[in-house]
Amino acid sequence: MGLNQIALSNYDTVVAITQNGVNESLAEYLAALNKNVALYYDVDANGNYVPADPSTAYYIFTGTLGYAVDGNNNPIDIVTLSTDTGNQTIHYNITFSSAEFKSTVAPLFDDVQEAGAPWIIQFLVNLQMAEVQLNTLPQAAQQAIQNTLGPLGINTFSIQQLYADLNTAAYDTVSSSIPGMTSFAESIFAGIMASYMASLAANNQLIFGYAVQAPTSLSQPPTLLPTALEFCVTPYTDGGGNHSQPSLDTLNYLVMTQDRPFPSSLPSAWGFNWVDDSTVQGAMAIRHELYLPILIKSLTPMLTTITPTLYVKADGNDGINDQPMALNPCTTTPAFTTTAASTGVVATYSYEPKTAVDTDSFTGGGVSVSLSFSSSCSVSVSGSTVSLSGSVTVSTDVEAVTGCSIDDETMPATTYSWSVDLVLPANGQLDYAIVNQNFSSNPTVEPQNQSAWDKFWESVGGIYQTFVDNVDIRGSIQSNVLNTIAPALTAAINSPNHFVFPGANTFLFANPQFSGAGDLVVDLTYMTP
Repeated sequence: MGLNQIALSNYDTVVAITQNGVNESLAEYLAALNKNVALYYDVDANGNYVPADPSTAYYIFTGTLGYAVDGNNNPIDIVTLSTDTGNQTIHYNITFSSAEFKSTVAPLFDDVQEAGAPWIIQFLVNLQMAEVQLNTLPQAAQQAIQNTLGPLGINTFSIQQLYADLNTAAYDTVSSSIPGMTSFAESIFAGIMASYMASLAANNQLIFGYAVQAPTSLSQPPTLLPTALEFCVTPYTDGGGNHSQPSLDTLNYLVMTQDRPFPSSLPSAWGFNWVDDSTVQGAMAIRHELYLPILIKSLTPMLTTITPTLYVKADGNDGINDQPMALNPCTTTPAFTTTAASTGVVATYSYEPKTAVDTDSFTGGGVSVSLSFSSSCSVSVSGSTVSLSGSVTVSTDVEAVTGCSIDDETMPATTYSWSVDLVLPANGQLDYAIVNQNFSSNPTVEPQNQSAWDKFWESVGGIYQTFVDNVDIRGSIQSNVLNTIAPALTAAINSPNHFVFPGANTFLFANPQFSGAGDLVVDLTYMTP
């Protein structure tokens, strides 16, 4: 199913990162830590484990910090997202090789890691979100945030940091795997490791990412800038409802905009899996009620091309074939009507102005001219394609009366159908390309048959009705209407105000498309700032 199954209803934007993706990014975090760990601890008067001088320490731990890898050498199990303690608590796993834990005071022990059996120490850690100052962040993160805000100015917004609060780390005796260590030694080791985790928090927090939040005091925040942020973890479930692939569990960044409130409770499941491909690190979705209006607004200027102003001028001094009529430029502000995204068609437009009519009388007769026009356009989304299709229909009539003679030349209703697709590239940018242009199909002409009454008078003489191909109007349809749609769309999709994904410069995007619900969805690769 992939991205097509995603459907947002209660949240404006969700960024979902798989456990695989989190672990791959956290490998960078571990790379910055000292791999050769040596911990020296005593016990103070209150029973707390405190760092000690190596020469006098009661308890000594040494080991090489690392992490488990899969068959492709990708890091795994640094973090386990789904736990039994809630959807904002994770397992953080510390893996040591060449490890030894011993005491220098009674009761003495000296536990050494067995070959090929790394010590995996697992902690339950609460995820937290806190406000941070821009100048305290890594340079890459500062630059990414400033690029996202552009001219808006950082002082207007707050920066939220999602992190694992290592100060809350609780040693998980059940889940930890320390082969060869006695239960007595393990109880002491748990306290020492908790102190070690706290020291990590003080020096190098376990960061999952940053987000910019607009305060509620901002009267008109940009459409897609978060005004509320939350997070949770949800499990991957297979078709049988089983939690069968923990590596595809997701850490979800939940975003609301325009001061919309969060639902009363966090989701425990979505009714779909955010990612079902282990080669994809994550996915992002923007609710269709947010993105589609942006898309439709950008396409709206092209409607002027199919909304001409009708012009006719009857002139008794001109012949029946020389009466002026034209499709002049649009003088109104046309707009689409939006429809339910679930139907695939997301917007429609129709235009049927009053028939343009003019007459000119002269002694013994007169001439009348009429021009009718209608047009339509629909916009639909499916996969990576935005399709526009429509039609224009035109008909004309010129009647000249001279004495008892009536000449009538009619161009029957002639319909031109057109279509064009806008396709999103797989590189993740929302730079639409125009393809499958169809603006030159042969028109269809409404069948016309002279009535029996017309044929009677034609046999009597004096009335002549003919059906003609109005070359001037047909040329105007092609040059002033059909041939202008593609250039208008090109100008629209190349607008400097085109859409930018939230999180640009933090994620690499791929395969943008529309889900079955019409949400804008995209695969992403998570990058730690």
